[in-house]
Amino acid sequence: MVDEAETYIMSAMQKSYLIDGRFRRDITEYPRESLRESIANAVAHRDYSPHVRGSYIQIHMFADRLEVSSPGGLFGNVTVDNLEDEQSTRNTRLMRIMEDIQVMENRGSGISAMLHAMGEANLEPPRFDDRRASFKGPSTIIP
Repeated sequence: MVDEAETYIMSAMQKSYLIDGRFRRDITEYPRESLRESIANAVAHRDYSPHVRGSYIQIHMFADRLEVSSPGGLFGNVTVDNLEDEQSTRNTRLMRIMEDIQVMENRGSGISAMLHAMGEANLEPPRFDDRRASFKGPSTIIP
């Protein structure tokens, strides 16, 4: 699911090109690493409990931003303010599986990787919005 969503969104976003010597380099609207972390985090950290059954991870592309929203707010002691430093795992078995099949890397490294990729692309850092019923981010990428 993560791979297919990433591939689809990458094909739908705007691209520009830079000629670097004899080669052309594609420059995407958003860094692939940030997009992948956003999608993987949404899958790993969403709320799978019965009271949100039928809710889906949603990805919306706007002219000025890309938003990935997942059911359920932040979990445990994690807040928008300490998101980069704290970690709490709602779905420990799923996290282990995603690490084993190499969809995710080390726990707690996703936000840092996303921030780094956005900085390298000279984009503003992502904004996060935590609500009780949903979380936009670490998956809200705003250029």
